[in-house]
Amino acid sequence: MLLGKSRRSMAQSAAAIAGHETDPCPLDHPLIGTRLTCGEWLLFCGVHDLMHLEQLHDLLNRGARG
Repeated sequence: MLLGKSRRSMAQSAAAIAGHETDPCPLDHPLIGTRLTCGEWLLFCGVHDLMHLEQLHDLLNRGARG
């Protein structure tokens, strides 16, 4: 399951950045055009997954209503 794979990846990333959550990450966020901290990137990934899950849920609900 892809969600499980994403969760495992996020858990590994969280372990890797433990103690460095407030350190700047060398990547610019493509939408806000600024650098996030390591912890902010991790939170963003979680929110990003949730947004896609909500989109899928909405599509399934629309399909069920016909």
